[in-house]
This record gives sequence, C-alpha cells and structure tokens, in this order.
Amino acid sequence: MFNLDTRSVVFNITIVNLIFLALGFIAPQFGIDIYSLLGLHYFFSPLFKPVQLVSYMFIHADFGHLFYNTISLLLFGSLLERVWGPQRFLLFFFLTAFGAELLHIGVHAFEVYNYCGSIIATPEQVESFNAVRNIYLAPTVGASGAVFGMIAGALMLFPNHPITIFPLPIQLPVKYIATFYLLLELFRTIQQGPDDYVAHFAHWGGAIMGYFIIKWWNRDNRFLF
Repeated sequence: MFNLDTRSVVFNITIVNLIFLALGFIAPQFGIDIYSLLGLHYFFSPLFKPVQLVSYMFIHADFGHLFYNTISLLLFGSLLERVWGPQRFLLFFFLTAFGAELLHIGVHAFEVYNYCGSIIATPEQVESFNAVRNIYLAPTVGASGAVFGMIAGALMLFPNHPITIFPLPIQLPVKYIATFYLLLELFRTIQQGPDDYVAHFAHWGGAIMGYFIIKWWNRDNRFLF
C-alpha cells in the first residue's frame, strides 16, 4: 500500500517530522518554544527568522496534524517519488512548500494592509487589532502545502492509478481521492471562520505551485519528464 523503503525521501521526511514532534513536547521543559522558534512567521514580524522558511514544514501542531499529513504523503508522495526518483521528488516537495509560503504570506500582507493601510504594522496597530496581532505573533507550521502540491501532481499525472484507502482494504483511482481532498479543502476555505486557524491558503499555494511545476516539467509532453 505504501512505499516504506527506508532510503526513500518520503520515509525520511516522516522520520524528521516525528523527531520534531517529539522535540515539541520535550523542548518546553527546557524553556524552549520550538513552535515560535521554527514555525513560519509573517515576514515583517519581529519573530521572523530566515530559517523558518524551511523549518516550518517539518513542525506539526500535534499528532493528529502529523498523522493526516503523513498518510497523505505516503498515499501521493510515494507514487511521485517512485516515478521521479528521490532528487526530483525532493525538489518538488520544497518548491511546493515555498509556493504555500508565498500565497500564505501574500494573503496575510493583504489582510494587514486592509487593517493598517500598509503591509507593515506599527507596534500600536499590532496591539489594536486582534487579526493583525495573530498574523504577527502566531506561527504557521506543517507540510500541508507540500502535501497539496503532491495531491495536485498525482491527480494530473496518474488520475487512474489505484491507491488504497487507509485503513480500509479498498482501492480507488487517484482522481477520486484527490478530487475529494481538493473539494473538502475548498469547502473548508469558503467556510473558514474566526476560530479556524488552519492556513487554508497555504494549502492552495502548494497545489497551485504543484500544478505549474508539472505543466513546466511536462511542457514537451514527456510522461516521465
């Protein structure tokens, strides 16, 4: 059902994610907030550090968040890695994660501008507006943007390839499972309320980046690029 080759990128990303999840429980005992330190902050937040552009994708909020992304990574990522090989797959993973960042930060910049008349808020404005304060202080974590890039990639390249619905012994074509993921995310994005802190636009940023990468790599209609 899954490609569990210990040499695969998918397997090793999963191990790194598990290590960081464990650190998230251990680090507070030493006075370290790993989420604030390594989660992605708004570019103009005083908490932003360049390392977060990479580190955020390996940090997850809790086991449920990690479990969801891991199952999706195994379902769709393993399929892509088997065809592309580890190097191209890893490049795709990082590019789609960066695409997720760009759209997510872009939406945040738009929201800050609507409140403050500028994409950079003053300390007083950060304190005055709850939405701006959340943008400036709350970190974004997880590989969901890259996962949605893989979902888009698998849908474009292997729509009829059967994959097993974990944990049920049922197989369905990629096109049905991927379409369900995307429609569910569309519904959740439209219905997003003030108490929903999921970075839905990051998911779409990853999917959109994945779409354009596939179109570029496959511009000569070469199935295996």
